[in-house]
Amino acid sequence: MLEVGPRWSPDALVAIDGNRASARIALPAELGGDVHHWSFHPALADLATGLGVMLRVGDGLHVPTRYEHIQIDGQLGTSLDVVAVRRDDSTEAELVIDLDLSSDGSIVARLRGLHLDPGRGRRRRARGVCR
Repeated sequence: MLEVGPRWSPDALVAIDGNRASARIALPAELGGDVHHWSFHPALADLATGLGVMLRVGDGLHVPTRYEHIQIDGQLGTSLDVVAVRRDDSTEAELVIDLDLSSDGSIVARLRGLHLDPGRGRRRRARGVCR
């Protein structure tokens, strides 16, 4: 079993309406200093991705396989407002999500084309470039 620490146990308020989910995600106050060490805090990024998983059709674990585009325009704060939208090109075989992350009322990151695979034992070859 995978155990995660307090960074992956934030305060969160989630609302889902059809193909759209929104959430406010906040790191615990005692971990607020973390954001000064990251331009894109890994726990907040992971939790935002998890919001996209909530828009799946059916059950089961969905694993992120790629992003089409990531644009970061500012520093993420200790709390984020996240909006996830399931795209029309989603299929049963692959969920495709667009995410907007806002901090202090301004969009600070746009994640387009998050592809989530239901992971039914299939293997995929990685695409893209890591920098």
